Amino acid sequence: AEDYLQFAQMLANGGEWKGVRLLSPRSVELMRSELVPSTTPGLAVGVGYGLGVRVIVDPAARNSLLSQGSFGWSGAFGTHFWVDPKERGIGVLM
Repeated sequence: AEDYLQFAQMLANGGEWKGVRLLSPRSVELMRSELVPSTTPGLAVGVGYGLGVRVIVDPAARNSLLSQGSFGWSGAFGTHFWVDPKERGIGVLM
């Protein structure tokens, strides 16, 4: 859980962790961007996909408390993480 938290903090910091750049700003930007639009057939309402993560594009339609532009992932065994850039918050649930 601590490693996952540090990963989320690194993403919230634009790709840096403890002063060390691990991901380029462009990589983090691509993760946060809606590359696969929420209008794609078969996707959940209000959700698009960036580079390897889900992106909240319409919180009201998604019935989400996360802000528009929040991004993260939910794993098969109930793990969840998200980064909410607007509220400057992160979450990790195991």
